[in-house]
This record gives sequence, C-alpha cells and structure tokens, in this order.
Amino acid sequence: MPRKHPFPLILFLFLAGGVCAPARAEIGTITTIAGGGPKNVLATKAHLHNPTDVATDSQGNVYIVTSGQAEVFRVDAVTGVLTAAAGSDSSGFNGDGGPAKQASLNGPYGLAVDAAGNLFIADSYNDRIRRVDAVTHRITTFAGGGTGCAGHTYIGDSCAATAAILYLPSGVAVDGAGNVLIADLGHNRIRRVDAVTGVITTVAGGKTGNLGTLGDGGLATDANLSFPQGVSLDGAGNVLIADTNHNRIRRVDATTHIITTVAGANRPVRALADAMGNLFITHRGLLQPHPANRRDKRDDHNRRRHRRLWLYRR
Repeated sequence: MPRKHPFPLILFLFLAGGVCAPARAEIGTITTIAGGGPKNVLATKAHLHNPTDVATDSQGNVYIVTSGQAEVFRVDAVTGVLTAAAGSDSSGFNGDGGPAKQASLNGPYGLAVDAAGNLFIADSYNDRIRRVDAVTHRITTFAGGGTGCAGHTYIGDSCAATAAILYLPSGVAVDGAGNVLIADLGHNRIRRVDAVTGVITTVAGGKTGNLGTLGDGGLATDANLSFPQGVSLDGAGNVLIADTNHNRIRRVDATTHIITTVAGANRPVRALADAMGNLFITHRGLLQPHPANRRDKRDDHNRRRHRRLWLYRR
C-alpha cells in the first residue's frame, strides 16, 4: 500500500505566483503559505516565479518547484521559513554529484518525495529525473540522460533508468514500495523505475496506432496517451494520469493493469485522490471548484495566469 500523504487533509493550490494552503474539507479555507517577496525568509514573504508542483515529506515540510526560477524550495514545517533545496536560480545542466543547491536545473516541472525524504525532480528541459539525497543533499541523475541500450527499445525500456531516454518529463510520483513513476510527456508514456533493480519500463501509453482509439478497457500498455503532464497514485495504488491533450483523467488499476477514463477535464495537468476516493483535478484556467463533469469557457487572460481546481466526488 502507498504510504499515507497529508493530502487527504490539506490541498495545496497554485495561484498567480504563490502557493496557497490549506484548503481543508471541513471549512474550505485557503491561506497563502509562500510567495510574494525574497527567499530565506518566512515563506509568506518569499517570491516564487511560476510554481508548478508541490510535495510534502513525512515531517510536514513543504517542497515547491518553480519552473521560472529553476529551483526547488523548502518551507520548514516548524519555522515557516523558505530556503532553497535544489537549483541555483540559473537554468542549465550541471552539478550532478555535488550539493543540490549548487546544481543547475532547466524547466523543472514536477516533484515528489519518497518515504525516506529523498526528493525527485522532473527536470523537464534536461530530459531527466534528478534525485536529491535526504542525508547528503547531493543531487544525481536518477533517470534519463542516456542513449538507450543494445537489444531494447529506442527509448531505453528494460534498461537501467540512467541509460533511458526521457523527453520533457513533467510529472513524477513514488509508490509505497519506492518505485518511481514518470510522466514522460514527449513520449506519451508513463514510465516506471523499479525500486530494486533500477530498470525502467513503460506502464501506460506509448502506442502510435490509431490515435482515435484511446484503449480504455484494455491493458494500459496498449493505450494511447497524449502529452500526459501528471501522474499520481491513489490510496489503493492505482495510477492516476492527467492525459492532457485527451482532456481526461485516466486510471490504471493496480491489480489488472487495465486503463479506464475516470473523469473529463479541460487540459488537465494534475490529479490527486483523497482518502475517501474524491478526485481533485487542476487544469489551466480560473481557479475555482467545479464538478469534474462540467465544462466552462475560459478567456485567454485567465488561461495564461491561473489554474482551475475541479472536485470529482465519488
């Protein structure tokens, strides 16, 4: 079973350069926890440029990835102070093997923390997943950046993850066993790195046949995905996929590996499930709660500046 996550109680939202929390089910209150000023100060006075994902560790510390600053920040659970966790405020690729805060990231977009507190960053424009060790705080390439390996697919499936080829990875998640799931946007796949062997495989998508046939009701590896931006897991270990260009949330059953559509959404980028099975979906647009089966028009201004949150109740 995947480890429990604070998400069932607290929902973090992105709004106009800040991170807002919590949105609690009981009272529906949103407060700003980060954004609006310099860093190395209280998070509410910090400046964030295009935050794109957020994660928490077992101690309640909050990690925020900002694609605009090419950095990952940490908000201390006790002091509320925001400090840099990875990246050096300059885009590029360097620093593997060294301190994470001295490394360069390029368009980081997704973020996850495992049970040990290790940080996984979807370093999108570097076509890699980077890992920051919880103890040493050193950064390494965890997946991607390779050229494939002999006798396997051109993208490196069934190879060591560091030999694989990723193309604009945009989302990352870790299951209860430590396996890492990657939304490989450019390859239209969800990839999985085995926690024991370190081998990468495709667990959903990758088919290039008739794109009008999505593959619902069949094996996830026989399905079509189109620019999947987000991946997560629900409490049962099922994989949730924000299938962005197909305008839907897909679910891969943890036991049967069958893929189905569970909700429609307008260019979704993330989906998370709470302990009761309610599904929260973010997509580009004005931020406000909506039933997941309802469609609303968006103007260009709001599409550029905000995301919407939709709630799909079971």
